[in-house]
Amino acid sequence: MFKRSILFFLLGLFSMSICSQNFDFRITKTISGLETYSFSRVVSKGDEFLCLAIPAGLIGYGLIVSDNNTLYKGISTGLAIGTSAAIVYGGKNIIKRQRPFVSYPDNIFNHAGKKTGGYSFPSGHTSTAFALATALTLSYPKWYVVAPSYLLATSVTYSRINLGVHYLSDVFAGAALGAGFAYLAHISANYLQKRYGKTETTTMSVLPVGCCLVAVIPF
Repeated sequence: MFKRSILFFLLGLFSMSICSQNFDFRITKTISGLETYSFSRVVSKGDEFLCLAIPAGLIGYGLIVSDNNTLYKGISTGLAIGTSAAIVYGGKNIIKRQRPFVSYPDNIFNHAGKKTGGYSFPSGHTSTAFALATALTLSYPKWYVVAPSYLLATSVTYSRINLGVHYLSDVFAGAALGAGFAYLAHISANYLQKRYGKTETTTMSVLPVGCCLVAVIPF
């Protein structure tokens, strides 16, 4: 039932993007024409690194100092990123929307600096960036965490359009999925911590799930 709801959500967003295709194309073309490609490539690559490093760092620190609170925050962040990435990967292969530079080769170009395969809708980088930002915001609701987290997520959103590999509607869908799964992961981790957090055996049994989802991110 849950998977079906996610599929209907993605199909609904995709249908909306088709209905406003001219607007979607115009905005995508305009942003992809801005010569900020070096910045966009750095931001996109940085997103991949941070989505691995931050959850792994939180989990590692929690284990080293025996801090279950930090450990569960790391697991929550990893679950948010991994789950949203997995759903996005599945959605891409169901909807199979071609990337902008493939559909409009005379107007939009691939500035990613490498061969970019796969499908366009929704955006995996944007999904994981907003999953990370939302997870960190929920775990550490301080302005000095919230501001840079969402600044990075917004920069990643811009970079994917600027590089010509995603439409505006792709990144909107990715952002919604990433933020939504981060919220669900936060609730799940809090429940597990309240119920099992003081039991070291149970904590260690939950840990591999978070680690696996952090390590396997299909962008």
